[in-house]
Amino acid sequence: MEKENFDSTFYNPAWHQIDDNGTLHVKASGYSGDFHWTGTLTVEPTQPDYALWMWIISEKNTRALINDQEFARLKREFADKQS
Repeated sequence: MEKENFDSTFYNPAWHQIDDNGTLHVKASGYSGDFHWTGTLTVEPTQPDYALWMWIISEKNTRALINDQEFARLKREFADKQS
């Protein structure tokens, strides 16, 4: 039986850092096929998802990991708030 390859990402907004220049770092981990990785998501103030991530950190105050599906849901919720 062949193993299914999948990609998934988990973000941990409870662990974040904001540099003096506003750059945001959020702990992340995930799977790319059979490979597990850990690191950080870096979002600069000029990037499109910066306001979204700042909202997640300040307004949602979540302690839970955010998977791909939850991130998509939060992105829709944020977009609805902006319109």
